Amino acid sequence: MSKDPAFLFYDGDAARDVSHMNRLERGCYFDLIQAQRKFHGITIEQARKILGKDFETCWSALELILFKDGDLYYIEWVSESMEQRKKHAEQQRKRIQDYWDKKKQKPKIPRNNHGKSMDLPLVNEDEIEDEIEEESNNRPTVENFIEYFKTNGYSKDSAITAFNWYDTHDWCDRNGDPVKNWKNKVRQVWFKEANRIPKQKMP
Repeated sequence: MSKDPAFLFYDGDAARDVSHMNRLERGCYFDLIQAQRKFHGITIEQARKILGKDFETCWSALELILFKDGDLYYIEWVSESMEQRKKHAEQQRKRIQDYWDKKKQKPKIPRNNHGKSMDLPLVNEDEIEDEIEEESNNRPTVENFIEYFKTNGYSKDSAITAFNWYDTHDWCDRNGDPVKNWKNKVRQVWFKEANRIPKQKMP
């Protein structure tokens, strides 16, 4: 499987981490987030390389919020978010694989009491397409959300907010019911005037 292009960014956790930092230290903090996503943890030598001349100035502030496992430093909420995303991606891969495995199973031909084959009921191709569409729409990526929102005139920020809400609620709606078709759900719930892309004023 290719590398997951996204992970959930918990701005509340990040805000708490950087509350004691100045602007330079905050910039270094986000450099470490990128490094952790790539390396899953960094050594002190890697931190020096990543932060360059800012290491000596900023490390003491950064070290206050970092966790350490052996020689590796890491930001706890980033590790948790990446692990959750990894589990989610594996569940989605397995669910889709199970779906296609079932599709590949050959149906048994029913026989009547005389041992003769009976005609199978006709298959409605439209229903199959709808089923595949529903299955593929069940667990989209954040990029799918952004594209769909923008195509319909709604903002990227509202798309990310909507995606994060459903992803953290295991793709159930506010009533706890599974979201079977995410496009239908966002049209009903999120396509509001407040979430539209602001119109640019003419000069």
